[in-house]
Amino acid sequence: MTTTEEPRDPRSAADRSPAPWASQPLGVVLLAALAGWAVLAAAGGGMDYANGAGGAGPLAAFLGLAVAAPLAAVALWRARHVIGRGGAAGLALWCGLGLVALGFLSIAWAVDPSAAWIAGNRMALLGCGLVLGLAAGAAVPGAAARFPVLLSAAAVVPVGLALLTEALPGLLGQDGAGARLAAPVDYPNALALIAAAAVPGAVAVAGSPRRWAAPASAAWMTCLAAAAVLTLSRSGIAVTGVALCLSLALGPRARAGAGAAAAGALGAAPAVLVGLLTHDLSADGLAADDRAGAGAVFGLVLIGGAGAAAVLARPAQRAARSLRVPRPRLVLGVVAAVLALAPLAVVAADHGAITGCGGGAVSNSADRLTNAGANQRGAWWCQAARGWEAHPLRGNGAGSFPLVQRRERENGNDRVLTLDPHQVFLAPASDLGSLGLALMLGLWAAGGLALLRLRRAAPAGLVAILAAAGVQSLTDWTLTWPASGLPVAAALGLLAASAVRGPGPRALSGGGEAALVAALAAAAIAAPVAAGLPWWSGHLVRSSQDALARGDLGQALSRAREARSRNPLSIDPLRLRALALARGGDRAGAEAALREATRLQPDNPMAWRALARFMGTGEAARGAWVRVHLLDPYASDARAALLIPDDAPPGIARGGGRLRRA
Repeated sequence: MTTTEEPRDPRSAADRSPAPWASQPLGVVLLAALAGWAVLAAAGGGMDYANGAGGAGPLAAFLGLAVAAPLAAVALWRARHVIGRGGAAGLALWCGLGLVALGFLSIAWAVDPSAAWIAGNRMALLGCGLVLGLAAGAAVPGAAARFPVLLSAAAVVPVGLALLTEALPGLLGQDGAGARLAAPVDYPNALALIAAAAVPGAVAVAGSPRRWAAPASAAWMTCLAAAAVLTLSRSGIAVTGVALCLSLALGPRARAGAGAAAAGALGAAPAVLVGLLTHDLSADGLAADDRAGAGAVFGLVLIGGAGAAAVLARPAQRAARSLRVPRPRLVLGVVAAVLALAPLAVVAADHGAITGCGGGAVSNSADRLTNAGANQRGAWWCQAARGWEAHPLRGNGAGSFPLVQRRERENGNDRVLTLDPHQVFLAPASDLGSLGLALMLGLWAAGGLALLRLRRAAPAGLVAILAAAGVQSLTDWTLTWPASGLPVAAALGLLAASAVRGPGPRALSGGGEAALVAALAAAAIAAPVAAGLPWWSGHLVRSSQDALARGDLGQALSRAREARSRNPLSIDPLRLRALALARGGDRAGAEAALREATRLQPDNPMAWRALARFMGTGEAARGAWVRVHLLDPYASDARAALLIPDDAPPGIARGGGRLRRA
């Protein structure tokens, strides 16, 4: 008896979409998501530092998740019959959802559960980007090829605003701005990665037969090159080159893209020189009005450079087509590899700082571009590794590194404290333990599995975006930032979905569809609530602070009480309540509030410090200072209170006595 095997359908799941109209609603969802990302990136990068300072970043983080979660739920529902649940797509989906779930679960054991809540929200937002990418790759024909172009178009908002901030500091800038281009994303390296991720789309447009395509691409690449260099991000500049080389090496019409890129580089050079060599643009801390004249010159030079690049685009393309380079794709691949190794080479050059868990900070001036220092990576990586060693299975909780660093640091220099160890695998290891590390490795393995499956059919733009992000993430934390992490998560989802071939997944049963509807509805409703409550609490905390400044103790107490009801995991409302009660003469009530803060977060030195300062002197104050010292051994105020010499090891008081936990 013989059987005839049904031939495998070589088309991807998206190409097997039952009808063109079937993906139209999903296409609208994805375009809305890209538009939302552009707004989020322009609003402080969508980053909530969990410090209660407020501003555009936390507001964008809240609204971003409130919008992204329903969009991701709709996208997943629309793609439920074609989205891959095995292979690279399944691995990416389950590892991404696992990281989100583990982040929220870690609230139960985190050293700062409020920070873990906010970090869980951030991970959920990035998870939405992954789901949207998976859905688009599975159900929208041509999404993998179109995404880099659409992303590049959306990046006009944050990159354009960044350059306008440099050109019009009096209108868009602020006093005391740093020398490195960062606004509106609020982090130079994240802005550089956004510029790098926009390059593949610009290269793709350059190869279009439309007459406007090459000039527009060259002008846009002028802006991208200028923005990337003026961030003064060494890794960012390197990965922008990686993205360009891989886009040219793997994509079609490489010579057309190379010509436009060459014209863009020529156009950017004058503006870059003005930005780097003009004191009023390259110095820290100047008033915005003092930068206005130099900014106007920069803006005019940039406009002129972009115009020149547009004019030179077609001649440069013709020159590129006539140029004879042996095995050009191999040459581009080698250049990309060299650029990709550059950040690691900087670390290797400063290997003593890495192995010695130390290293000095690199300045923020233009000379950092020639500095081979690892910029505190040695200390930060060692602190994260020791944090993982302390809790190898469960970690210290999402978003916990600021407190882990205080516990594990080896000096009292508060100026080098940071929020993340700046390494894509050490961060989840310290925060979420071995399981978190395994899930992060699984995410990147999904991308590798998709590449092995697709081989030469892998979309060049997606490969370039992921390569740039992967290289930078080895020495930075830009993937934690929603502004730069969201497009990378979407690109990973698109690549993984593109590797799904042959017959699509089986349809869900009636019970399965009902369960999926319930899960998606719950997620779409819960996500805005989870994102909104800590933001609302922070808003009330700031309102309480304002009331205290006015002397309105009743209003301050009321707002602090409301803030605690919105976020019962934060110690900030308790500290404000204590301050208001103390000013009103109720010292017993103030002490009770501060002791409640230490019970809420017993491993947070900030809670014990507030209690110690309130107690003043005596045995109770000394006991609180001992707890501060045990949790932050190099804190200068605790050492002074406990008479520990600056050069003494932790725990040794003057006279040789060892401190013990009170």
